Amino acid sequence: MTDLTEGLLTELDLEEYFDNIEDPCNKVDNLVALIDRCKLLSAKYESRAQEYRQSAELWEHRLSQLQGYGIRLLKDQPMHSIEATNHILGLDRTMPEIKSAACRSYKTDWMIPDELKFSVPEIYREPKIIWELKIDDVKNALLSGKKLNFARLVDKQRLLILNKSEEQYATNE
Repeated sequence: MTDLTEGLLTELDLEEYFDNIEDPCNKVDNLVALIDRCKLLSAKYESRAQEYRQSAELWEHRLSQLQGYGIRLLKDQPMHSIEATNHILGLDRTMPEIKSAACRSYKTDWMIPDELKFSVPEIYREPKIIWELKIDDVKNALLSGKKLNFARLVDKQRLLILNKSEEQYATNE
């Protein structure tokens, strides 16, 4: 029997469902019950949608107020930017909008891609906002002769992080 409680209904779904009910009274009762359920759920989700619209409008208003304050604050600055410990705020020259960036001192040079994060043993990685290689530990391990399937040294100085195909190549060397 077809389940009429999920997904879109087609004429075929309805015929299949109601053809399996022989008693006309049961057919009508089922039809009315399904109609009532649809009305109830439609009203429920419409109410939720209205709540989400109101919440979205509230957050949009808050964002607008914060952007306005930030623009006034930045216009008073000589370079129209402020650098703090973790963030840099600046005015976008083409639009009156605040652009926020991570502090320049944060580097992603040694960021471990998601597909490789668990192939690098835990002792050689450090959890941050992203996985970041412990470069000195990896270099020291390689210099001491340890074989690592995710990295190798080039010219005994420069660290090379291997992608999946390079890992297979390195293990075959």
